[in-house]
Amino acid sequence: ILELYSLIEGEVKKLENEEPFVDTEQEIYLLLSPSKGWNQRTFDSMKSRLLNVIKKAIVYQYAGIDKFKMNVSEEEERTIEIRQLLYLAQFYRERKLHLPFDNTIIRLKALQDKQPLSNDHYYARYWTAHEEYIVANLYRTPEQNTKRVETLENFDLYYVVNKLTILLQLEPPIQEEIEPQLQLLESLNINQNPLFSRLMNLYRMAFALIWYKEGEDESIFQEYLTVLEEDLSILTTDQQKNLYTYARNFCSRKYKNGKSEYLRILFDLIKKNIKVGLLYHRDGLMLDAILHTTVKNAVAIALRLGESEWAYSFLEEHQTRIIAPTDAERMRFYRFNMACYHFQLKQYDEALSLVKIEFDDYSYRLSARALE
Repeated sequence: ILELYSLIEGEVKKLENEEPFVDTEQEIYLLLSPSKGWNQRTFDSMKSRLLNVIKKAIVYQYAGIDKFKMNVSEEEERTIEIRQLLYLAQFYRERKLHLPFDNTIIRLKALQDKQPLSNDHYYARYWTAHEEYIVANLYRTPEQNTKRVETLENFDLYYVVNKLTILLQLEPPIQEEIEPQLQLLESLNINQNPLFSRLMNLYRMAFALIWYKEGEDESIFQEYLTVLEEDLSILTTDQQKNLYTYARNFCSRKYKNGKSEYLRILFDLIKKNIKVGLLYHRDGLMLDAILHTTVKNAVAIALRLGESEWAYSFLEEHQTRIIAPTDAERMRFYRFNMACYHFQLKQYDEALSLVKIEFDDYSYRLSARALE
């Protein structure tokens, strides 16, 4: 690609200086390398790759990014790809390039349907519909009313999802205060957007779990898990993390209130959430790290259920992936949980050799003293 770019740059200068320059693709093939046997297919491939570089340069210029991002996670890569397509759609729209604009919108929708974003999923849907509306309004006429409705629906969706997330994070979420706001949000769905209705239903069930009182019908929990599984594809990663948290908290409450069967349900949820990556976080530059409190709880529950082999494998796999302020503290977290594993197997000498009291974390320090 660089070789081709350098060649084109040189030929353009010749043209500007009114010097002889190549005027056919065949001559370009020969200039690149007579020995490589260039043909139309290889040239088209190079041209396509060069075009992708130019597209990325356009995107970065629009976004005000002065350098390419390196070593990004798979999640970030998806986010960047959708953002690139959105900027490209804007670029094509401003230049009235209808065909590349339409193709970009098609790619955007396909990517959004297949891989929801972690943070900007609903805003990306709104932005896509908004770009379509602008084109319909400025350059085309028959479908502009339809596009306007779709744009507003997507913007409503973006607003509602953010509002629901904020309401769920209130401490405590008082039912008398939140219920009127939920009814107000529901009133926005004038055109009965199915996606809108599904999200409202799921979040209403999440609030029902939070407001559950002991003695009420427990079937709400299984119904919630069923709906959550069915609607995972319309949820962002952050939403999935939050909504599964309420399911795990419900199990914890039921277990503490004497329902021992919920400990197994909680353990199965923890294993499932770990498997699909919902209990992982970013620890500085390290990806897929897990909170030390999550490690401690997961190991304790596994050992209580007699799942010592799972606890051991889990600890070994995450030895260097526990979120901690220092490497030394991370190793202490690992050693303490491994000591709990050996204690469960009645291997007391091994357990005692692993117990260290000098934790920076106060709760771990107390737990280590109690275990010792």
